[in-house]
Amino acid sequence: MILAHNNQNMRQITEISEDNDKQIMILL
Repeated sequence: MILAHNNQNMRQITEISEDNDKQIMILL
């Protein structure tokens, strides 16, 4: 996981990760 330099980036990364998790769950 890429380390974010600020909270905004961290939130964006977290949202992307959650979206990816949902897509993976759907695929499984």
